[in-house]
Amino acid sequence: MIPAQRRAKILETLRHTNFLSLKDAVELIGASEATIRRDFKYLEKTGSIRCVRGGVSLAEQNQDEALPYPLRTQLLSSAKVQIARQAVRLMTPPQTCFIDGGTTPAAMAEFIPDEEIRIITNSLRFVRNMEDRTINWNKLEIYVAGGFYYGKSGILLGPPTERYVQEHHADIAFISAAGYGEDGIYNTTELVRNIEQAMITNADKVVLLADHTKFGRRSMCHVAPLDVVDYLVIDQLPADPSRFQEVMQAAEVEVILPKATS
Repeated sequence: MIPAQRRAKILETLRHTNFLSLKDAVELIGASEATIRRDFKYLEKTGSIRCVRGGVSLAEQNQDEALPYPLRTQLLSSAKVQIARQAVRLMTPPQTCFIDGGTTPAAMAEFIPDEEIRIITNSLRFVRNMEDRTINWNKLEIYVAGGFYYGKSGILLGPPTERYVQEHHADIAFISAAGYGEDGIYNTTELVRNIEQAMITNADKVVLLADHTKFGRRSMCHVAPLDVVDYLVIDQLPADPSRFQEVMQAAEVEVILPKATS
């Protein structure tokens, strides 16, 4: 198991238990105590966990988007793939689409149909993922909104990126979030928020891609009220499905689950 996979496993376990002892982590992951201690220290430096006596606990302000990109892609990776595959089904070529810089939208690259679609994105990760595809480039077009390169996440941000998005219109926008709930959509920085707000404003339809763990979570920046979202694509229902359904119905958001679990 590579480091990013081990660390993602630690974080995923802490989402459910909130405490993980060193002994249990060694047994769970099958690595040495020295290796697990290094993983604990790494995750503590990212602000994701706190080292406490005998093990670790989840940091109070844990935010996945603040983690290095390789680690974020491992977190709930199967959920991201399920969401991405389902989200692509909302594309109806010929069409223009915004795709933001989140890890789940980047996973859509694997499933984009070989049809007449124009994609406007600030995600270089998405573009790199598309390079691995055999595509008819006479049909599919990708426009990259240039700006400041935020290397931690592989995305472009800043005023030039915002202006580019503001100057274009899309039929549909695919956006991600650090958290969402009845008081709206949240993300981690003002720069990311500004791009998402521009995409929401300039798109006819808005699709939120977020796994079940993001429901009820907040981050530093409020992006928009929940009722701007037309569709929420999610991997499974959250822990409190009744409350979740109540919030979605109040905001008139259509929830889309993977076909295998719907």
